[in-house]
Amino acid sequence: MGTVSLNQFRQDFDMGKYSTILDHDIDLFETCTEQEFEILVLKIHIQSLLGSVIEAYHLGEQILKLQELGPVWKLKFEILHAEILILRGDMNRARQLLDSVNLRLSQLGDDNGDLNFRIFFKVCLGRYYGNTHDYDLADNYLQEAYLSLQDETDRYYEYQIYRSIISHYGTIGDYDKAFSYAERFISKYQGKNNDFYLAEVYLDRINVYVNQAKLDIALDEIEKVIEINNHIESPELSWHTINYKGIIYQYKGSLPEAKTMHMQNQQIAESLRSEIKISGVYNNLGNVLNLMGEIDKAIDYNFKSLAIVEKIGHKINISMAYNNIATNYMLKGDLDRAEEYLNTSKVILEELRMEDSPDMATAYLNLGQVFHMQGKYELAKEYYQQCLEIDKNFGNHINIGEDYYNLLTLAIEMGDTEKAEAELINLQESNAKVDNKVLKLRTELGQMLILKTSKRAINLAKAQEILLKVVEEDPVVFELYTFALLNLCELLLIELNQTGEEEVLEEIREQVNKLHNYASSQQSYIFLAETNLLKSKLALLDLDFQTAKSYIEAAEFIASDRGLSKINQKISLYYDEFLDQMKALERFAKDDTSIKEKLSAIKLDDFIATMIRTRSEEVEISPEEPSLFLILEKGGTTLYKKNFSDTATINNELIAGLISALYTLSGEVFDTSGATQRIKHEDYTVITQPVSGDHSFLFCYVFKGNSFNALKKLERVTRSIVDSTTIWKALNREVANLTDSEQRGMDLILDQLLIKY
Repeated sequence: MGTVSLNQFRQDFDMGKYSTILDHDIDLFETCTEQEFEILVLKIHIQSLLGSVIEAYHLGEQILKLQELGPVWKLKFEILHAEILILRGDMNRARQLLDSVNLRLSQLGDDNGDLNFRIFFKVCLGRYYGNTHDYDLADNYLQEAYLSLQDETDRYYEYQIYRSIISHYGTIGDYDKAFSYAERFISKYQGKNNDFYLAEVYLDRINVYVNQAKLDIALDEIEKVIEINNHIESPELSWHTINYKGIIYQYKGSLPEAKTMHMQNQQIAESLRSEIKISGVYNNLGNVLNLMGEIDKAIDYNFKSLAIVEKIGHKINISMAYNNIATNYMLKGDLDRAEEYLNTSKVILEELRMEDSPDMATAYLNLGQVFHMQGKYELAKEYYQQCLEIDKNFGNHINIGEDYYNLLTLAIEMGDTEKAEAELINLQESNAKVDNKVLKLRTELGQMLILKTSKRAINLAKAQEILLKVVEEDPVVFELYTFALLNLCELLLIELNQTGEEEVLEEIREQVNKLHNYASSQQSYIFLAETNLLKSKLALLDLDFQTAKSYIEAAEFIASDRGLSKINQKISLYYDEFLDQMKALERFAKDDTSIKEKLSAIKLDDFIATMIRTRSEEVEISPEEPSLFLILEKGGTTLYKKNFSDTATINNELIAGLISALYTLSGEVFDTSGATQRIKHEDYTVITQPVSGDHSFLFCYVFKGNSFNALKKLERVTRSIVDSTTIWKALNREVANLTDSEQRGMDLILDQLLIKY
């Protein structure tokens, strides 16, 4: 290998252009030259940067077995190998190797060995102690590395020192120091043809801005990196800029834009052959789809991410993947499974001796939220407190403030106002120590929640004033913004109940429309489905039953289309409730009924309170009891009837009433383009499904109980009959009829799909 080629490789490395180096093969069974060893060093560095930990590990293992590897080169590759072990989370072996290297380096003396690798060894020690959470020792070694810098230090290792220090201070929440070291590097190398490393340090600074929720400043910084990359065209930088844009759009609540960024980044990650970056894209897509309510898709991406990090042996990322999977199951309402995945994440972190890490704090936070949702308040409190203790050790006031906010909301639900007020003081103190929009918003909402518990009108007015201010500003975080809007609607409802003023009702409509439009713009399907139900409730107040029904159908379409089974169950329960409420409200059409009476009938305040508490609460669905199945031809002819009652026949009066109701509605139900209709009749529910062939048919299922399972069963029966050539042909004869054998075939289908399924 000639010097020119090695120089070209180093130049490509310094510009973040890695593919040429990765593609260069070196036969490890032959004697390697010094220059080939240099290329192998670059190759291992690149593999670790790209997250190809297994490849880097195996390459290092092969190199360390070479007989011709001299003592100095052996030390160099052992340091690299220790770094890979740290990335894999194998801290015990990493420590043994670092201790061995340290002993032999001291035996070499200061005049022997590569200065760059002596510096990098200290960086590795700093990273090791950072990962094992001895932050004082981590700080000491990183500072030693920094003070060892000399003019002849390789730019790459100098850059690694700065980045490690910036990351260290960013992790422990000392943002001023993180910015200080970023500024030192930028000032030193601005305009000195070190554009790639300069851009990477800008990215480190962007990360600190994101952690502080200074999102607009972070976006401005990204433009600086893009400007640099216009000259050097590094795919690595392209990936990072798009990645940060996606994360920032997510934090700002611009979910479709965030999704677009991450989808775009997947292709770049694949071109970089970086499994860790592909995994990161999947993880980010999972997070965005979670917020958008596409939970099954989010879980799919989470598991794709998990498969990659398990393959490359990145244990910390494996723990994070389980944590992300758990958050999706929380949103699905599958809290037992969420708890299971969080405990798996927790066990991995314990194995890595990361009991006091920020990652463990996240696991505790999410476990607290699971128990909070389950109503296990004491357990939730315990985990929130454990999360708080870890965050206090790092001094990250943004995270500490979030912990106080969670403890405050928990205390409110437990009815402990005194404890909530104490947590508000702690929250306010954390907020005063940092300039952070999210923490400021949590503080305002915490104050609002305490005011809202008061019976006094003056305090409720102050709470409403806080919320009006919040909802008039640009959204900061989707979850908190929608929480504020819902609480505002609840307070306006209290005012409406007290005053009965139409003006207050109009303001409620305005805020509900804002909720709906915001959910729609962010494509947050769970919230969009629920706000459609909220709009349905408001339509009931106007006695506009058709509009109310159309909103329910819109909610049901979203839930069915997106596979949101919990929401679909909730909609099914709501629809049955709607039918009862509609019956009660019909008499108000002729009366001069007050708004208060209508509100009492539709229970709007209960509905909003449920949305505020959690969208994951379990819904009890009791199985329906089949009673009767009919197939009617347009015009009312009964082509098929099956009685499921234990008695010989269902009460003739009941059948007459049902058939009469169906005849009355036949024009409507036959002309609804295949839409399922539901009709309440005494204790029974009738659901109908129009089906078109050579004739128009109406499939009717009569049952007692809840509609959710019944609807799914009717869909399966309809598909089965249409797919059954014999029965479907019989129904579509010139004169529609079923023979005895075809009747028995129908009986078998119904027994299988309505009874045994």
